[in-house]
Amino acid sequence: MESDLSRLRLSKGELGELTGIDFEDSLAGGLCQNTTVRGVISGRIWHDRGRLFSLLTAEAIAFLMTAIVSLPLALVLVRDRQISPAASATTDLILWLAVGISVLLTIAVNFWVWWQVQPLSVLIRLLDDVDKYNRVIQAIEIRDRLASSGKRPSQSVSQGEVLKTLELTRESLVCGLSSERILRENQGRGYELFSDLENNLSALMAVDGTDRANEYGQLLNDALEIGMSVHQEVRKLKRNP
Repeated sequence: MESDLSRLRLSKGELGELTGIDFEDSLAGGLCQNTTVRGVISGRIWHDRGRLFSLLTAEAIAFLMTAIVSLPLALVLVRDRQISPAASATTDLILWLAVGISVLLTIAVNFWVWWQVQPLSVLIRLLDDVDKYNRVIQAIEIRDRLASSGKRPSQSVSQGEVLKTLELTRESLVCGLSSERILRENQGRGYELFSDLENNLSALMAVDGTDRANEYGQLLNDALEIGMSVHQEVRKLKRNP
């Protein structure tokens, strides 16, 4: 089963072909791959301490970088206003000016990044789902290895059900990514892809959940949630082409 699971993974090369984006050498690719940006766009950053810490760290670094520019600029502004260096309030004024300029520059940088990612917001959320999907496959592979070695009891969910659920989820992701590209590049309507996505979701919902309470079944639930998430994102595209 491991080889079957491996072929279901969505590789970076395949994602590049589906999205038409060079993830190795483009601004869009860099923004799409940035886990912090993905977390902010998807709204999942508030539930992920690692991503939240990365966001706060990035904001702190941005503030410090802008401060390097702001301090000399504040000195120039104070000098041009001919305020005496010996005045008691001069140092405070310079610091407040530097902090104010740094805050404004940091906000400007954040706004620029936000403006850049807005056309890619649906794609970024889909790519976040792709990452989650690949992690589900990896988790199932690890559990299968442990079960085969006798370190974990075998699960009651059949291999056929696992593969069917993952295949349908993969097809939903592919349809979602292809639909997003069509609308982003051509402002067209991929009716056939939308129809395929609806069919995949119906098939996913119809998968017989023999035992969703165990750990293995929970992973299949994750796959179903990914399929539903893709469906919701593409419905947004249909409403706002």
